[in-house]
Amino acid sequence: MNLSEITEPKRALKHAFCLPGGGAKAAVQLGAINRCLELGVEGSLYVTTSGGSPNGAMAAMRKYDELNAFWRQTGDTAGRFIFESYLAQLQDGTVRANVAAIRDILAAGLNFGDKIGLITKKGQRSFIDKIINNAKGIDHLLDNAPLKETLLAQVRMADMKADFYPTFVSLYDGQLHCYHHSLFKDDRNLALAVLASTSIPGVCAPVPEIHLADGTVIYDCVDGGLRASSPFSLTIQHIDPAYDWAAWAIDNNSVNQQLNKSKKNLVTQAGGSVDIMLNDGLGREIKMTKKINEWALKYPEFRAAEGIKVAKILHIEAPLDAEGYPLLGSTMDFRSEWIDKRIAIGYESVNEFFKLVAA
Repeated sequence: MNLSEITEPKRALKHAFCLPGGGAKAAVQLGAINRCLELGVEGSLYVTTSGGSPNGAMAAMRKYDELNAFWRQTGDTAGRFIFESYLAQLQDGTVRANVAAIRDILAAGLNFGDKIGLITKKGQRSFIDKIINNAKGIDHLLDNAPLKETLLAQVRMADMKADFYPTFVSLYDGQLHCYHHSLFKDDRNLALAVLASTSIPGVCAPVPEIHLADGTVIYDCVDGGLRASSPFSLTIQHIDPAYDWAAWAIDNNSVNQQLNKSKKNLVTQAGGSVDIMLNDGLGREIKMTKKINEWALKYPEFRAAEGIKVAKILHIEAPLDAEGYPLLGSTMDFRSEWIDKRIAIGYESVNEFFKLVAA
């Protein structure tokens, strides 16, 4: 494959973008999208997960100025453009517990009599039971209301110029859900699907309901990364075989990256777990999709018999340093210096990729 095969195909070529999850690291996708646009590459299809879903929604609507403003405001506010403090807050690039707020929730309804009752075993059990019952109502650490309002204001079905498929998981049925933007009941429910796609369980509350146009209701919706951290095979499934396709995977992670060596507290454990999940999903998706693609291209009769779709696979992984550690920082680091760095890396990654395929 060379550069001319991507930019000057023998028949009409379309571009599909798989935009995976990665939290704040998804800013790298903006840099890649910006450089692709300069090179005349614009997506006709976007399949997205988690942090990639707002990027895909805005790109599918061709709202590139708004997408750049979204990430600029996210960096300028160190993440407060997306999250409000609830039981935790973003501080210095990490999530820090709001101890006072947690204490207030756990102690709600406890009175002086409950404290006096601690002198007896029955009173102690009652006291603990009340705290446990209060704790059951905690379902998130950060409130993503600001992101919700942004999505509700921006996401419009009528503005879609490309096919857009956000992914999310229902905690009610455990299934991965992925629907074309036109299948949602209305603009609000499409925006809620994008919100759900970004809602990391435990960090953000699930979206209670998402309604489709056919009357289907999907309950308790969260981050699509639980089942499709890098939905590359879904991207291939949704291409139109009437055209040639280049399928881009703009990844915020790398299957080869090392994890953080630092001592794991609750937050770093969660961050490390997310990275493991994303990297594992990325490895399986890319390997499986490439293998099927290779076989289908080699054996046309197999492709025709099985109805398999094929594409030129253009995979851009997150760059690593000499020791194998990621250059994109941590999943929840929304500080402006890191947002700017990721955008620049995404931009340059596309440049380097085109240099390779042109060689």
